Amino acid sequence: MNSCSSDRTRVVLATANARYSHANLGLRCVAAALDEVACETEIQEYTLDHSPWDIAEGILRREPRIAGLGVYIWNVRLMAEAAWILRRARPDLILVGGGPELYREPEAFPGFDALDAVICGEGEQAFAHLVRDILEDRLPGQKILAASPLPDDQIPLPMNRYSDDDLATRTIYLETSRGCPCRCAYCLSALEPGVRYPPLPKVARAVEALRRRGARRIKLVDRTFNVDAERMAAVLALFHPPEGWPDLSLHLEIHPGFFRETEMLPLLRNFSPGTLHLEVGVQSLHPEARGAILRGGNPDRDLDVIRLLIQETGAEVHADLIAGLPHEPEASVQAGFNRLYATGAHEVQLGILKRLRGAPIASGEYAGDLVFNPSPPYEVIRTAWMPWDALARTRQVARMTDLFHNHGRFRNLLPWAPVTISTPWEWFLGLAGYVRARHGALHGISLPAQERLLRGYLTQNFDGAARAEALERLDADTRERTGSRRAQTRTQE
Repeated sequence: MNSCSSDRTRVVLATANARYSHANLGLRCVAAALDEVACETEIQEYTLDHSPWDIAEGILRREPRIAGLGVYIWNVRLMAEAAWILRRARPDLILVGGGPELYREPEAFPGFDALDAVICGEGEQAFAHLVRDILEDRLPGQKILAASPLPDDQIPLPMNRYSDDDLATRTIYLETSRGCPCRCAYCLSALEPGVRYPPLPKVARAVEALRRRGARRIKLVDRTFNVDAERMAAVLALFHPPEGWPDLSLHLEIHPGFFRETEMLPLLRNFSPGTLHLEVGVQSLHPEARGAILRGGNPDRDLDVIRLLIQETGAEVHADLIAGLPHEPEASVQAGFNRLYATGAHEVQLGILKRLRGAPIASGEYAGDLVFNPSPPYEVIRTAWMPWDALARTRQVARMTDLFHNHGRFRNLLPWAPVTISTPWEWFLGLAGYVRARHGALHGISLPAQERLLRGYLTQNFDGAARAEALERLDADTRERTGSRRAQTRTQE
């Protein structure tokens, strides 16, 4: 909260994050822009476990004159309902909406009519100007306000907006660049003008502030962190100070097409094992699909980069694929998944194409070939190349991979088992059928239930020496987790 006197106009900024561990960067950037405005600013963060009434009541208890609502693809319904409750409970409250979901096509937001104003684009300065106008009784003449991209030196780095509790218990988000060099047709970055960089001294001050305050989990939200080797080196050096940074966990997004081994690999080798979490966006290994979404690049080269990162650094490597892209049939998605899984990536995320509002893919030449769910998160239901049942199977494989592989609970068993008796796709699809038959659903599965289901699936599908090895690997995973929990308990005592 700003250190303003209580007689100043109160502005509440609120949103619902996907989970508590996510500390919202957008609200903090907007709050930072209000530092020079004669108002008292408060941030309220909720999660998807809260109800619209929880959000509305929390805002109303603070008796603000202005409320800014952050709307994202995951919280559309929740924020729309909260907006309508606020509108009816306090007709005099000035409601302003912003966020990625309102960037384009804001009229489609179910709570649009409840809002007094909508800011489309980078809203920090636009919201500050709007608040100033409201304080001076100058209401905007139009409801939809277009915000221009900020100059490099005005991109906020609001590290002082993270509380000590945030630093101790949550992931801290930091932006060392804004924008993306790519123009992928499914992404909102396709609408933005290149990459912008806050001045490096400003970034250095922000990073040092986090280090001094004891931040441990930091995620850089740069969409392509490695686009510039020199800048990459300068920023990574900030996280590798001479005095060290105990227990640091740093998340970066790497584009394999921009990876330059000679220059970039030594930078990543500098970090201790487990410090870096590298998210590598492959998206598709199908050349025609990559061409359709303007992704470009060489699929084989992408896989080589992933193997190199796994073998030559101590980083945890997360690799992404998207199913439902133009020109890509189910067989290609299966083959791509199998190839990517075989690299040994610690996490393999198989996502379903989503219709982000304003992204070119939904309105361009493929608009008639892609049928999306009209409700958030707007996943594709069928395409001209993948019928609905193919995408349903993809969702099953994605769910099983995320639940059993990506959490790292079965690293002795996985990824060994899926490549031993079949392909990874067939193995996880079979696991989905087994889990549904015995558990009744592919969600709500506790860790003990996961172990029990895996044991049954292994017993059913492996014979002889392979079964014995599979079960021993599963037992080893159980022993390691149990030993880790005991060691943690002894440390706490």
